[in-house]
Amino acid sequence: MSDMFTGVLMICLFVIMFLMIYGVSKAQRLEKAYDERQELVIGKGYKYGFYTILIAGFFYMISLFLDLKIMVETQFIILTILLAGVLVHSIYCIFNDAFIQVNQKPKGAVILWVFILLINAASLILNMSETEIIVNGKINGIFYSNALILVFYSFIMIAMIINLEKNKKGVADEES
Repeated sequence: MSDMFTGVLMICLFVIMFLMIYGVSKAQRLEKAYDERQELVIGKGYKYGFYTILIAGFFYMISLFLDLKIMVETQFIILTILLAGVLVHSIYCIFNDAFIQVNQKPKGAVILWVFILLINAASLILNMSETEIIVNGKINGIFYSNALILVFYSFIMIAMIINLEKNKKGVADEES
């Protein structure tokens, strides 16, 4: 019964998340765009993200050659490397005001991120109570991926909050 409930819950959450993403992206396509400065910053962010993936992949390759014991399956290490690159790109764009498009309010993106954070937190808590964290000497993949995505979106949310507060303070300083 619990597996069926979890499956139905995940399908419902997937449909809700798909509709939210579709609604946000459709509204963005109709009225928003990046300016030239933002496009340059985004390009630079892609470059930094790519170099992060390249360097992390290099260190992973070295660890394979040195035959180091890694407590995570290979596919999750690759996921970690890719998310590290995306995180570098995202945080660079956030702090250089190129993450949100011109005249776009960050409210829709923040609501989506909070929703994703809550889903991953609930999934992580459910998996912690139902499964073992370490299986056969390695970290359980479902636990690891949920924890990784939770940390990933938390960093993005923290960066966004810091940037919003910095921008509010900058606007207040300009007005006085």
